[in-house]
Amino acid sequence: MIVKRPLAWLAICAVTGTWLGFSTELPQAWLLSLLCFALVATLLMSLIKYRSLDSNIVAVIFPSLIALAVLMVFWFSTTVRIRGNDISSLQAVANVRNIKIDVVGVVAGDPVIYKNRYGKGWVRKFPLRLQEITTDRSTNKCSGIITVKWYGPPPGDEQVYGNSVGVGPGYGEQWAMRGKIRLPQYKNYHGNYILITGDYSSRRISVGIFSTIAQQCLAARRSSAEKLSVGIEEFPEYVGLLRAILLGYRSNLKGDMRELFAQVGTLHIFAVSGLHVGIICSLIIFVLSVLTVPRTHWVLLLAPLLIAYTFAIGARPSAVRACIMAIIYFGAPLVWRKADSISTVSLAAMLILAFAPHQLFQIGFIYSFVVVLGLILLYPVIHHALSLGMRRLGIFTRVGELTVEPLFWQKDNMQIEDESKWIVIVRKFMHYLVSLLALSCAAWLASAPITAYFFGNISPIALIANVVVIPLAFLVVITGALSLLLGYCLTILADIFNHANLAIIALLVNSMQWIGKVPGAFFEIDKVPLWFVFLWYALLLVIVYLYKKRSKQVSDFSNQ
Repeated sequence: MIVKRPLAWLAICAVTGTWLGFSTELPQAWLLSLLCFALVATLLMSLIKYRSLDSNIVAVIFPSLIALAVLMVFWFSTTVRIRGNDISSLQAVANVRNIKIDVVGVVAGDPVIYKNRYGKGWVRKFPLRLQEITTDRSTNKCSGIITVKWYGPPPGDEQVYGNSVGVGPGYGEQWAMRGKIRLPQYKNYHGNYILITGDYSSRRISVGIFSTIAQQCLAARRSSAEKLSVGIEEFPEYVGLLRAILLGYRSNLKGDMRELFAQVGTLHIFAVSGLHVGIICSLIIFVLSVLTVPRTHWVLLLAPLLIAYTFAIGARPSAVRACIMAIIYFGAPLVWRKADSISTVSLAAMLILAFAPHQLFQIGFIYSFVVVLGLILLYPVIHHALSLGMRRLGIFTRVGELTVEPLFWQKDNMQIEDESKWIVIVRKFMHYLVSLLALSCAAWLASAPITAYFFGNISPIALIANVVVIPLAFLVVITGALSLLLGYCLTILADIFNHANLAIIALLVNSMQWIGKVPGAFFEIDKVPLWFVFLWYALLLVIVYLYKKRSKQVSDFSNQ
């Protein structure tokens, strides 16, 4: 039995094993025994296959044992990581006066610095990945993320978006802190608890070489944020949008702007993901092509730059996924392999879950991978359906004659005369427009049930809004990248490109405002049940299967 796309099946096993690790409470000894059995059985089968057993039996048993081994590896590793590691002990001391606790953890984000409105001090707010909690009762190992409000000395004059190296906590550093636990008034924090502490109650335990590298990436991000505001400082709202789209600074988004893009279903442009990484890859590849670097060696220079960019923008799940996929895709020629989209997504999911199993239940992880898989599977189906529908309706065709002219964006092979340049341009534009519409439909079909389940709302207008917002966001990223690349050479060039971006962002905002006024553009619904979400995706998979089966039959018939 030949298993097509084995990485996809192994990714399903990895997801299942991770979910079982969180949802079951089997003894670790049992899990370790099952893991050893799966590994030993797989090893023995690989040694004796084709020797003493029927080949058909081996063809079924051997892949099954590999799948079982992967499932058990993720099940056991997840159980070991989370068993006894929780932060429920914080509930007893939250919001209790004069009770302090000691925590040890790693700074998991770039600290945001602002002046304390109640005094003369400064506050650094950042997520902390806990490792140990000490209360008045005991010391326990733990895992989880809380928000820290760290009161300390003022930052350097250059600090606006994060802390400088050597002053206060920095990304990736391990710290021991003593303070009070509070419950947040709003749910816009990392985690459900806030630790109030300061410089006199904290000490840095370790920094590490990778932390230093990450901090340098974050410092470059902050410098880039300053460069994107050159010449347009009097438009802080648009500058915040520019920084959010290009660098992932979502805290710069005002509430009304965030609500506007959420209502029309286009908030995803602020999640630095495939679009941004793809554009960065295109710019880097252009430079490598000019320097005549062989394609097989592109990944050697591309990978470090993409990793640095991913660290700099906060290493969000969508950005990590896009970074891993790009490295795998462009690294395939280096090992004499052809990249496959589904296999690439599957491997990226396995790598993320291997290092951070808790991501399985994060909305960002779920949203990112489901939408990407939806685009890969649904785009060709929808594009074919749109083309077929236009033929049936006679759109852009010569109706009423014996012969039917090809669609407007397709060239007629029977035509003898050369086409004018304008016909070629319009044909390319129509091809792009239909492709963009198919892309928007695929993204909406893949994301609508998740949005309805988690947020209780749905935006049908997103089908049209994405057709507008995607090309404009593409222009914003391209223009912003040119501002950063050329602005470091001449400041006036950054000024020029920033003003160009100002016009593009103004058009983007006004377009979303006009689209948001369409009746029925956005409405709230009751939270849909989980079974409906699975039924939705099951129907989509059936449609994709029937389409591929039909395409294969047509292909086989044409080859006969």
